[in-house]
Amino acid sequence: MRNRRAASTDKTSQCGNNSEIPLPVSDTVSSTKPRGRGKRDLASQALQTIESVGADDEPAVQSIKTRRSVSAVQTAVRFSNRTDKNKELRATLTTGERPNKRRKLVSNEQSPPTPKKEVGLQESERSFSESRAERENESKENILKLYSNSDVREEFDVKEEFLEKEELLNYQRIRELNVKANEDFFASLGLDEAKEALQLSVKKKIQPSQRGLKIHKEPETPLPRRCSLRIRHKDPIGKPVPEPESVFEEARESRLPPGPVAMKDCVYSKSDVGVTDDYVRVFSTLISQTKPEKMQAPVSRKVFQSALEKVAITERRIAKVVPGRVFSLTWHPSSHTLISVAGDKYGHIGFWDVTSSNIRDQDTVRVFKPHISPVSDLFIPPADPHKLYSCSYDATLRRCDFEREVFDEVFSVAAEKEDLFRNFSFIDATSTMLVSQFSGNVSLVDTRTPSTSAEQVYHVSAKSLRTVSVHPTYPHYFITAGVDAKILLWDLRSISSTSAKPVQKLEHHTKALSCAYFSPTGHKVLSSSSDDTILVYSVGTECKLELIKRMHHNNFTGRWLTKFQPTWHPTVEDVFVSGSMSRPRQIEVFSADGVLLKALKNEDLLGSVCSLNMFHPNRTCTLVGANSSGRLHVFM
Repeated sequence: MRNRRAASTDKTSQCGNNSEIPLPVSDTVSSTKPRGRGKRDLASQALQTIESVGADDEPAVQSIKTRRSVSAVQTAVRFSNRTDKNKELRATLTTGERPNKRRKLVSNEQSPPTPKKEVGLQESERSFSESRAERENESKENILKLYSNSDVREEFDVKEEFLEKEELLNYQRIRELNVKANEDFFASLGLDEAKEALQLSVKKKIQPSQRGLKIHKEPETPLPRRCSLRIRHKDPIGKPVPEPESVFEEARESRLPPGPVAMKDCVYSKSDVGVTDDYVRVFSTLISQTKPEKMQAPVSRKVFQSALEKVAITERRIAKVVPGRVFSLTWHPSSHTLISVAGDKYGHIGFWDVTSSNIRDQDTVRVFKPHISPVSDLFIPPADPHKLYSCSYDATLRRCDFEREVFDEVFSVAAEKEDLFRNFSFIDATSTMLVSQFSGNVSLVDTRTPSTSAEQVYHVSAKSLRTVSVHPTYPHYFITAGVDAKILLWDLRSISSTSAKPVQKLEHHTKALSCAYFSPTGHKVLSSSSDDTILVYSVGTECKLELIKRMHHNNFTGRWLTKFQPTWHPTVEDVFVSGSMSRPRQIEVFSADGVLLKALKNEDLLGSVCSLNMFHPNRTCTLVGANSSGRLHVFM
């Protein structure tokens, strides 16, 4: 704005025939003014000039003092210059002469002699200078009179304010245009569309279900502080210094006392749920009211596959049933009340009423702790649905009687032997069973005897066993699978506690086995191993096993997941289910010839590996899968 006014002031001064008014305003507002001088400096110089002239108009001087309005003084100067110009033009038209420009001479030098012919010109120049002085005085008076008028001052101030606002509006318009141009440019790049597409492509992290058992997280223990070798009981080299033997032994969690233990004494987390007798009684009554059901008739594979396509999972079919990693899994055989049972790493057994319509999610889950170590196997006999059998790494086998509300001890090994139980398989409906042990023994147990010792103990392997499975139609045959990568077929009629010779030895696996089971009809055997294979054997006459299918399957679950244990469908021949390491997370259903019939998955609800999976014995397409955090997922 200053430059615009300076330019206008220069133009008006040129129109005034170069007549200089002794106001420093014309010099100050010129285009050659020094940098850094603002309106306040210009107004101060204008005020000094007016006072030096001797203005008598105090309102005008006071207005300049208060307003510091330079534009008002500049406008007055331009008005006076235009008046002087008109007078000069009139004089020129009348006399026909035009005055020359004033020459500036150096004060120290003498003027050159003037020719005679230029005397007339000098006289005319002298007369012009006198007239110019008069005009300057008149212009000063006009400035004071003009600026003393309040209306004129207000007009000048309004004009100055208008120019400032107009300049600000122009700047805002330019800025808005720049912003609009930038927005159009970025819109042409398509960044918003790319951002939306990227957000849609990124899958949201699956949140685990909060139904069922509520876990209260304890604060993490802070890392130990740094300390010296002396405090850490180490010598200067860094080797640990032997500590003196302690007189006291560290307390270890001991097994439950032998004999029956009340269920209410085994309830998990008493302080959190406010355990009463109703907590046990309501759930025990629910199970004890179920009646034995006939096993479902076998279903053809075609019917099964068509029904399997409709299987799905919902949010209400996911619940946390046990606190730790699931080691064992089973179904209650009732088809009217769906109850799934899971055993975890810490000895807990959780019961989940899947079809319950209870509003409180935690009321559908009941958790007990009859063991102190991982619960390795669970089973509810269809002929006696009021009892649950469980075995554990604490070398105890217990029977939960829902009618009496107790956990009975059926079989145990002395804790000093440091043995553990892997799994068990019934020889008949409810009374006798075989139990596989870590020591390589298979124990014959009769559940009807009051003693907690085995009837017979067979040493069948020099290494640890993983599973034992009894033939469903020829119960004197059974197979064992262990870490020695061998499947051994045994006959109870030709085995004794002193001598044990297998009927058949199968060595098709190269690494430790995780399981080997007879099919429900006894026509096939299914095995899984750490060598990433699943093998299927056919069972011929005299129970001879023959390999018919070898399929590659990723069984590398690592340290923190339970090993995969494929299980047969209880009513559909030649169909089994297995966990999977594939992504998205899924549960795989295969046929005996290695064909993948269905991969059960849901990216929104199933986000973890289900190592253990099992079909319901009386519902063809009802399946439960268990993961390493204690959650169960039901597809139906």
